[in-house]
Amino acid sequence: MIFGKGVTPTYRDAIEEAIETILEKGNEGHKESTRALRDSDVNIDFVPLKEINCSGVAGLVSPRRTNKRIDREELSHHDALGEVYIKLADWTFDVAGQRGCQGTLVHEGLHAFDFARIISSFANVDIDPLGMIDLSLYELEHRAAIASGEYLVIIGEPDFINEGQQLNLVNLDANGKPFVDIEGIKIRMQNGYGLNENEQGVMISNMLGIRPKGEGFSITKMLGIN
Repeated sequence: MIFGKGVTPTYRDAIEEAIETILEKGNEGHKESTRALRDSDVNIDFVPLKEINCSGVAGLVSPRRTNKRIDREELSHHDALGEVYIKLADWTFDVAGQRGCQGTLVHEGLHAFDFARIISSFANVDIDPLGMIDLSLYELEHRAAIASGEYLVIIGEPDFINEGQQLNLVNLDANGKPFVDIEGIKIRMQNGYGLNENEQGVMISNMLGIRPKGEGFSITKMLGIN
């Protein structure tokens, strides 16, 4: 990981503790994405809450640079993670503590993991055309919502479960046992994003501003010359 200027020693310790906890207590999916982040050059930073207005976001450091690398290189998933950033709001740790850091890393970390999968597949399309992948916004967010719900249930502490219930990720059965609330997640997708299985929204490659190797703008393509 590469830490930005907003990562004070306290925030760095918080991130490292969150990663250790996820790797110790998370399921195989949580461990896979978190291990990949830990071992990569993904960019991690903390910013004021007013800058992003949420606990965390993921995106590309420079879509222009990413497109250049896609055209010029073959990129492994590990390489592609170096094109991605995760920004956490200062509120995430200052107010929510480890619950905030762990939850945001599980959710936004999976977004970063998926962005890198897409980037790598786009860069390697000439050698593995059948391996090219993309996701809709619905697929991306639904996948991350389930991962988040699973993590909150695994930890099982009252504050984690309460947060999960507030976010429509977790519910309690008749015996008070928490479970991932699939119906609640559907409601969250619809109310929070206006998305469902039939209306899946923008493709992530379009959202990120990237395209497969060889599909960039050129004057010859514009004129229909092959």
